[in-house]
Amino acid sequence: MTKIIITENQNGCYHALPASLIKEIAISSFAKYVSRIPYFAEWPKNLIEQIVLLLVEEVYMPNDIVVEASLSSDGLIIVDVGVLAVYPASDDDVIYLIDGDYFGEISLVTTEVSATPSVVALTASKVLFLDKLAFRRLMRGHPQLFFAMKEIINKINN
Repeated sequence: MTKIIITENQNGCYHALPASLIKEIAISSFAKYVSRIPYFAEWPKNLIEQIVLLLVEEVYMPNDIVVEASLSSDGLIIVDVGVLAVYPASDDDVIYLIDGDYFGEISLVTTEVSATPSVVALTASKVLFLDKLAFRRLMRGHPQLFFAMKEIINKINN
């Protein structure tokens, strides 16, 4: 993982690639994660690709706090590489997240502030972050899909 990031940041060839090729690399690398999330599984391919292009890569070192307890989430987080530990406030059971796991999807469809558990990187990790405001701007053109997703998430969480 680190070698890829170093290559992307320091290799002049990567920066010289056409924007369309860099876009295709992102789509081929991350579309599988987005399309595996049940809420997005039946969505059109072009919409999945637009969501992928909104993803922001974030890198965390071991013991870095990914999400601090009791703060509301600002979007969906997908684990690309690494192991994260979720420490729920009310439960002693630690949950581990690995490549392809995700959390924070409720924040995409609600404005309610909900407390989140602490999430800490156990290994060097790269996550993909989907900002809820960027997602909502995109979904203005797809209100039926947005409200269907909201309904499913509300049923699961109530």
